[in-house]
Amino acid sequence: MSTRESVIRHINKNYRASLHDYIYVYGTVDEKLPIRQLRLVDCDLDSITISYLKDFQLQDDEDLFEIIKFDQGTRKCLNYAEVQDKLIEMAEVAAKKRNLSHIQINEMRYPTSFLDILIIILVFLPTMSYIWLLPLQDLLKKSELPIIVFLSQNLFQPKMLIGIQLAAIFTHFLEIYILLKPKLTFYRVPTDYLVEWWFFGLLEGYGVIRRFNEVIKEKKQQQKRLKRK
Repeated sequence: MSTRESVIRHINKNYRASLHDYIYVYGTVDEKLPIRQLRLVDCDLDSITISYLKDFQLQDDEDLFEIIKFDQGTRKCLNYAEVQDKLIEMAEVAAKKRNLSHIQINEMRYPTSFLDILIIILVFLPTMSYIWLLPLQDLLKKSELPIIVFLSQNLFQPKMLIGIQLAAIFTHFLEIYILLKPKLTFYRVPTDYLVEWWFFGLLEGYGVIRRFNEVIKEKKQQQKRLKRK
């Protein structure tokens, strides 16, 4: 059975990103005003209270509070289970108005499969090949085998290898910028994880996008399970 305390705990734990949406969409705070350290501190059957700090406030400054009344045009909640359902519904509507998801991705999914690791190795193969073959360069130039002569003259050249390396990274950059960046914004990935998704995206390309989609799918399933409780 839901209680006031359980609702507060549930929203702060599972819908922390939605606190911004509550304040900006249903409250009186201007969306252009950066705020931080948001917490749901109280709720009753027809309102919630959120504490926050403005970005320029010091850590020891007193918290500010925003009281948000539920829509008076809807039926009043009769218990805290209905309050929780109401807050989840409000979170989804508010996020949509801000062109964001009410689900936040705040984790990194690292490459673990054989294919993911193989792609990273292949991306850096040109550079590794040049480093490994550099001591043998003079010996390769003396070889008369046609295949060795061809590779030595055309492939095992610094400009060629660097060009291949940069082309691979640039291709991955385009993939991430076009296919992943909008999702990183939509799902409000925090800066620390944002850097990691971009870093591995430049290394792997589409592999990172696939893993990010897997995380989204898991988060949505988790939200469905939480709704049933």
